Amino acid sequence: MHRLVQQLREDGLRSACLSNTNDAHWRQMLDPALAFPAVAELDVRLASHELGWLKPEPQIYEAALRALAVRPEEVVFFDDLEENVAGARASGWHSARIDPEGDPRQQIVTVLESLGVELES
Repeated sequence: MHRLVQQLREDGLRSACLSNTNDAHWRQMLDPALAFPAVAELDVRLASHELGWLKPEPQIYEAALRALAVRPEEVVFFDDLEENVAGARASGWHSARIDPEGDPRQQIVTVLESLGVELES
């Protein structure tokens, strides 16, 4: 995933995280020395406890759009929970569920390529 985030940046695409979390877990996620180095590489990191709403509440997707300064149709959203994917889709975002039992990177690449994003294998 770390390389995929780098590749997206090299291709001029921004990446972001929208996480339902709390302060202690969020600080751990942002620490590149710990288990989530790809998260530290993201261009924008948004947390529910800072925004004041949880996915799939519509307000969190609206707050994310404001923070990212993009239109809904410019967002491709991935989540492992269908209700969060449905919430993003209801907000006008491209969205897909990622099966955590599968290869998340390949699932993301497949969706991005279906939307016309060309990536290295």
